[in-house]
Amino acid sequence: MKFGVALPTCTEGMLYPIPFAAPQDVVRVAVEAERLGYYAVMGNDHMTTQAYVRKRWPEPPNFFEPLITYAYCASSTRTIRLMTGVIVLPMRHPVVLAKQVATLDQFTGGRVILGVGVGAYREEYEATQPQLKSVARADLVEEGIQSMQLLFTEHGPIVHEDTTADANGHHRGYALRFVGSEPGTAGYLAQLSVDRAHDWS
Repeated sequence: MKFGVALPTCTEGMLYPIPFAAPQDVVRVAVEAERLGYYAVMGNDHMTTQAYVRKRWPEPPNFFEPLITYAYCASSTRTIRLMTGVIVLPMRHPVVLAKQVATLDQFTGGRVILGVGVGAYREEYEATQPQLKSVARADLVEEGIQSMQLLFTEHGPIVHEDTTADANGHHRGYALRFVGSEPGTAGYLAQLSVDRAHDWS
């Protein structure tokens, strides 16, 4: 069993008061977690402020985008894994997300562990993807995982039809490589998390 520490990426107004954590506080948590021997830090993902948070607090919360936050924390850490807990896949373009994750994994020496999910708040999904209001979020998660599996494992051009495709019904992308490809490496675990999420969908 391995243990991780939650980074306060998007928790203000929900779990904690506003204000709670500034950027330097988030980095300090990551550095201290590494010093204490924790396996990973984990940040959650929100794009917009929920209605109940806006009603309760007069000031807007700090919602730090997790991948950008990890890129910043990576420069102050060396070994701790950077786990998304979780990225809300329906709010993101799977091809762009795959590229971002693979790039971060390269720059951190294979420390990324990717976790994706549906997301807790439909209002947030509708605010960020108004053109997809009629699409079930679970369908987007399944399609997004399938798209990222192709991008992480296939070589050469990839054509994949999905709900968020272009006017011709296709996405075209290229394979993205994780540093870790053997069992036990962070890159391998990132791909494994995608595989498992697909199995559970």
